[in-house]
Amino acid sequence: MKKLLLIIIFLWLSACQNNLQNFDKYGINFSISSELKLSEYFISENGEIIKPGTANFDRGLIGSSDLEFSLSWLKSPELEEMYFDTILKNLLNVFNYHPELSAEIIGARKEILISNYKVNYANIILTQEGTQQKGIVAFWYCTNSKRLFNYTLLHNRPLEEMSRFLNAFESYPNTMSSKQIKFFNMPIGTNIIIILTILYFFVAAITTFDMRINQAIKQGADFIPLPKWLALFYWLMWAFWIWIFILNWYYAIILFVIKFVLKVLPVLETIGRILLKPFNPNKISGI
Repeated sequence: MKKLLLIIIFLWLSACQNNLQNFDKYGINFSISSELKLSEYFISENGEIIKPGTANFDRGLIGSSDLEFSLSWLKSPELEEMYFDTILKNLLNVFNYHPELSAEIIGARKEILISNYKVNYANIILTQEGTQQKGIVAFWYCTNSKRLFNYTLLHNRPLEEMSRFLNAFESYPNTMSSKQIKFFNMPIGTNIIIILTILYFFVAAITTFDMRINQAIKQGADFIPLPKWLALFYWLMWAFWIWIFILNWYYAIILFVIKFVLKVLPVLETIGRILLKPFNPNKISGI
């Protein structure tokens, strides 16, 4: 049982340690590492990147200042395959605009299906002052919003990271706000989910210890009840869980199971006893 608990806690911490930032504008929603500093750019009709400027639904670019990541989009009809290789070569311009950088495609163009998007991509090598770094350039067409998306990434495992990105990527028609249908599938690593998770277990520890005291009293133990204002924490516990459920329903169910396991072990009871020590008049080591 303890080994199972350790595995569950390890998986939960692994999921939460990848701190992500969420981009949700122009009918586009995705999550990317919070370490990247993102900026918006407007793309002119001839493809020129205008800085400074702001993107819009029809065209734009969001990218990191260190060129590790960029995502651009353009409202257009779906392109024919004869243009695919040209699109990938043009994506190298994101790097080649900088004289100290040199990027080249390694190998042939490949096609893969990720999250119902038909993605064409190619691996690249970026060279800067003799140092080389792996990367990827890719594009896909979203029939829902009638836009072509271009993607560049520098990463040691570019295809794996692009798959993670696309599995959480969403694009909506101009008439629909992504916030209207964003509920129930927010990425686990976002700040709001992490904060709510910490608060949920903090409150659950307090309510668990309070429940143990009340159960012992009902069974005849000579204990003094804890302060009545702790009843508020029972409402808070359910409020936090419902909030998490609205943001990500399956993660909320996993948390509920983890809470049950921690309650049985009893990890939550021990943590609650420590937290409530200033308010607990009972000095019994067994409680």
